[in-house]
Amino acid sequence: MAHGGLLRLSLSGRGLIETPSLEIHMPQNNDLDKRRANVLHVQASNRLSGVRVSQYMAARMEEYANGRLSSAELVAEAKIRHGVQKRSPPGEE
Repeated sequence: MAHGGLLRLSLSGRGLIETPSLEIHMPQNNDLDKRRANVLHVQASNRLSGVRVSQYMAARMEEYANGRLSSAELVAEAKIRHGVQKRSPPGEE
């Protein structure tokens, strides 16, 4: 059986059968499910903490959940919008 390929080979009583594999689409759907779960987790955490998310960032999170924005892009935008900068370790300032 070829994982992630276009064909799945299987044995039957009549010999080898080639059938189209749907496995190539599974990682994308699984990735979108994970993205959606991440967004829902962040939204729930924000609600519990009393943090309000701007309409702009909520829209960007939705783009991430739909696979149109990478996590790195989303984090970079959040850092820019909220002024989060990397700090130097103590003594290296």
